[in-house]
Amino acid sequence: MHTQIDKIKFQDFLVKILNKKYETDSFFITNEKDKKYGIDVFSEAKKIAVHFRVEDFKKSEKEIFNSLMSEMKEIFDNTKYSMLEFDKFIIISTYKDDPIIFEYTQLLKNEHKYHFEVDFLGWDSISNYLKENEHLLPKIEKTVKISQFINFCPKIKLAQVVGAEKNAEKIDLELEKGSNIVLYSAIHGTGKSTNILNYIHSKKYQQKYDHIAYIDFVDEIKMSFVNSFKNNKIKFSFNNHYTIFDNISTLFNKLKNIEGTNLLIIDNVTDDNQIVTMSDMLKEINWKILISSNAKISNFINVEIEPFTKNESSKLFNNYYSQKEDEDIINKILVRINHHPFLSSWFAKKLNSDRSLSAEKLYKILQNKDNKTHHFKKYLNINTTYENILWQRRILKYILAVYEYQAGQLSLKEKNYLMILCVLPQKSFSFDELKAILNLNTRDEDYFAETIVNLISNNWLEANNNRFYIQPYVKNILEKKLKPTAKKLKQITTNLINILYNTKADNFSYICFAESVLNSTSKKDSSSANLSFNLAKTYEELGYFNMSQTHFYDAVQIFEDYFYENDPDDKLAENISQIYFKIDDYEKALEYNEVVLELRQEKYEENNVELARTYRAMSLIYDKIEDYESAIENIDNALDIYREIYEEDNEDLLRTISIHEYLSYQYEDVLRRKNRWYWINKYFV
Repeated sequence: MHTQIDKIKFQDFLVKILNKKYETDSFFITNEKDKKYGIDVFSEAKKIAVHFRVEDFKKSEKEIFNSLMSEMKEIFDNTKYSMLEFDKFIIISTYKDDPIIFEYTQLLKNEHKYHFEVDFLGWDSISNYLKENEHLLPKIEKTVKISQFINFCPKIKLAQVVGAEKNAEKIDLELEKGSNIVLYSAIHGTGKSTNILNYIHSKKYQQKYDHIAYIDFVDEIKMSFVNSFKNNKIKFSFNNHYTIFDNISTLFNKLKNIEGTNLLIIDNVTDDNQIVTMSDMLKEINWKILISSNAKISNFINVEIEPFTKNESSKLFNNYYSQKEDEDIINKILVRINHHPFLSSWFAKKLNSDRSLSAEKLYKILQNKDNKTHHFKKYLNINTTYENILWQRRILKYILAVYEYQAGQLSLKEKNYLMILCVLPQKSFSFDELKAILNLNTRDEDYFAETIVNLISNNWLEANNNRFYIQPYVKNILEKKLKPTAKKLKQITTNLINILYNTKADNFSYICFAESVLNSTSKKDSSSANLSFNLAKTYEELGYFNMSQTHFYDAVQIFEDYFYENDPDDKLAENISQIYFKIDDYEKALEYNEVVLELRQEKYEENNVELARTYRAMSLIYDKIEDYESAIENIDNALDIYREIYEEDNEDLLRTISIHEYLSYQYEDVLRRKNRWYWINKYFV
């Protein structure tokens, strides 16, 4: 098995080496945008840029060599899009020092007239630095006793748990065999999470493990891991200079190095494909794995949750129901709901909190045939039996019936808050997270806290460990009845845009919130487009380029509609052009950039920075479609304006000069090729 290099730790070491070699402290790890252009480390003082490669040693020497040779020119060419100015570019690779590769870098430099010196350092050079500078190597951490729970894990009142021991025994039996377990049920509310929390908090089973880690799955597995380890006892912190993939690699290396019998829990999985994709990485950490899911997952031992018996549902109901009523009518309710765990506790709480609702009245409500749920297709788990799908419809129907009965008791403010809460992701959220999303002032904060308490006491909202959530079936009913739209959620959308714009990319809670708002709202407007646009840029910073492209595309669709329905707007047209450029639709990018140019030529009588920026953007589009003559014409226009406005050391001016040099070379190269082929075609073909 090949050892996996901790890229973050190794790159930090190389920064120290470079600082020592060049007698400076100016080298630093660049941001994700510059990494995208091939610059991982940079020193402004020394004008040196570094590209760092960890080669895949599962490949043969020949494959690595061929990969390096084939990608070299692209690495050099990508740097032209970076705003960093440098005189020397070094490629550092974990492949060996190779004179052929070094000679090839010099050949490319001379042939393409790069404005910077180039160098190549392989493993032989790196190992020499390692030997000479051992004091700079990362310190090997001494083994220390880590707490059993290495990150946050929800607590549970074991005394109120019913019917979990039979499932705990099945889970324990399989884990003892060394199997990785999926506890699954196609139906929500059957107690998957309760059973898992009961297992790890019961001393009988908890004492079998040295360490336990808990992952709350929300939408995307890697984000869920990092978010769940926001507070931890293994000294892991998200590094904003790296992609989420590099951070996950660092986290998994830390987990792999924790000795003992360890258990990793991944709770509430809703996408089994993501688990399958990560299964090899999960196996490598050598922890026992326990997952709760609404479906079976391949390559795992799947254990179906045991259904509640009549006595168990009755006991759970009485845990939450303090009034004395006819036992016969209670039994009829429990039979009607098929002893479903969530419905048993939820209806008991409803009867306890609403004095106008008797058990007899509840039974009549549940018999109501008027409430139809055929339009709830999007909320059903359809990857199951027809019988289970029908049963899910019945659950939704029962909750809808109770909502219709109690809706009049909810104030407009309570309904508004419920509408907002029901579009948030299926996860628990803290009061501080809710305050940030709602952007509450001090006066509203007190009223909101009071409303939260009321919604909890009326069982529309659940609370555990100072975190709040809405049960999936209840969430579905509220979303359907309260009809959240982009217009209703405009303020929330604006708040999320500001959070994504101003917050570091590692705050995954808000990414999940933004995703959920976009998925839940109908009739999307310009605020939805702006949220998609900011979400796309956040994903781009994290290295999720496919998800970034998807959101850029969603944003541009809405922006275009908005553009044609309103007065022409140069900034909106510029946004649309930039998005089309990012998703590689250069024809559309050019079309909208021409609109921007026309609007700005009318808008500004004299030369203006925005006009220069438009010409420069136009030149980069023409570069992509290989119309170098037009590219040169536009970059000349941009350069003339910038020189008129700025001093020589201005960043915008310097970047424009760099692009001009690159495009000039490309244009000359095209002319040379045309000239060569002219003579060949004329005399030798």
